[in-house]
Amino acid sequence: MATAAEIKQLEAKIKEDVKQINELPKVVKALQHSDKAVAQAAMQSMRRVLLFFLEKGDLKPKPTQQEAAKKAKGTATQAIDKFRAGENGEAQGELASVFKGEYVGAYMDVQYYMLKNLAQILDNAEEQDLTLVANALRLLGMVQMPYDAEEITSFLVEPKNSNLPEQELVSSDEESDDEEEEVLATAGTKRKAADSKANKTKKTRGLHSVKQHQHAFSLAWIAVLRHKLPQASYKKVLVQLPDDIMPHLVNPLLLADFLTDSYSIGGVTSLLALNSLFILIQDYNFDSPDFYNKLYALLDDPSLYSAKQRDRFFGLLNLFLSSTHLPAYTVAAFAKRLSRSALTAEPGAILFIIPMVYNLILRHKECLQLIHRTGAFTAAEKAAKRREELSSGSAVDAAAKKLSSEKTELVLKDGHDPFINDELDPIKCNALQSSLWELYTMKHHYNADVALKARMFEEKLRHQFVDVDESMEITYKSLFDKQLKRKEKGKVPLAFQPCNGLFSNGADVEDKEEDNVFAKVFEL
Repeated sequence: MATAAEIKQLEAKIKEDVKQINELPKVVKALQHSDKAVAQAAMQSMRRVLLFFLEKGDLKPKPTQQEAAKKAKGTATQAIDKFRAGENGEAQGELASVFKGEYVGAYMDVQYYMLKNLAQILDNAEEQDLTLVANALRLLGMVQMPYDAEEITSFLVEPKNSNLPEQELVSSDEESDDEEEEVLATAGTKRKAADSKANKTKKTRGLHSVKQHQHAFSLAWIAVLRHKLPQASYKKVLVQLPDDIMPHLVNPLLLADFLTDSYSIGGVTSLLALNSLFILIQDYNFDSPDFYNKLYALLDDPSLYSAKQRDRFFGLLNLFLSSTHLPAYTVAAFAKRLSRSALTAEPGAILFIIPMVYNLILRHKECLQLIHRTGAFTAAEKAAKRREELSSGSAVDAAAKKLSSEKTELVLKDGHDPFINDELDPIKCNALQSSLWELYTMKHHYNADVALKARMFEEKLRHQFVDVDESMEITYKSLFDKQLKRKEKGKVPLAFQPCNGLFSNGADVEDKEEDNVFAKVFEL
């Protein structure tokens, strides 16, 4: 068994003579040692040995050193594979901590080459290797992307212009704009020289360019998202996408298929994918024809109204339905589906649904009939129905429309709702022919705040929209805390007869039966 001292001896032996490179696999094997101190010592020795040969230039194969260089490269690859997947199929925590703190988090060039190699490994790997994907996500979680060139300062090995192949170099838009201004300021032969120099600089920025790092970052993430993600990591990735991943991608539209598939799954997964999908639609002109149909179907999931990310979902829902260009049948369908969900939702969700539906009706006056409709048709509706019958091209069409209207009128009079709750298409659910009777029942809700909020539909319609931001974060805890802070107004009546005790001490049998509370509750 190797010890930390033996590993240092092997390190010194390898540095003294390159022919002793065959001793390096022993150091690699020590990476999986059960003793944490030995494993960390092996990691440190690997870093020092590779850096030693890198600075000497021995890692570049020469005609006389082809065999030794090939062995060194193969040994380094083994070290990466050992870290990537241990004996138990999981990346070792201690080694991952050392790798993040002393390599990826410390040097930008190490981070860059890790991303490049990780993308290559994932592209060549099997799709069902969940262990590889889990460890790849762990490595990607170590990455801290730079926002500007000033943050790219630390390198394990100072890069040169010739370090990266020509085909891997990525130009920067900001740099090319600055260089064009410099070129325009010159004239004659100086202009040509500056133009040539600008183009050369543009292509040889290499590791000092933010876009070069973004390119490697994008390749790694797109490669990992092509694989099946572990269930524990799937939702975590969706949470990180909008703020931590998408801003650093060269082309976020490459996530369109992944986000569309995630949005179609349903439940909390669809909720988490909704935010990123909206960014693609708003900022990158992504076209999603079935977006509102899927969003409408998503409202039928009762788990969303009690999920942790409910406030984010409500905020996005309010944003999506704020457009005045939506057709009336779509708005009516969403208003009806939200009202139907209020029957089983918790008070915190209902306190958002009621003002949300109110704003929808206020924004689209065609939906006012949803709160004023009764079992019988109004005079205006009868006149419109008569005009529709007269405009029919044939007697058959007129008879069919009359039969359809009579059926609708009969359904409403019998107290049945024409709204089809199981229909996933907003245009076919008959929401405009229905009414929001669900909100009327909210006036009798056990929660006083909900009952008070539901009475807003009995008042005259306002001209200003109701602020729904305050209602997004209401939870059972906030409602409970609010009730605890209420001041007591006098004594609270609890019972009309005071209780003298749990068991009766009276001598009379009748007194025993009247005062024996235990006997009234439990029958022995």
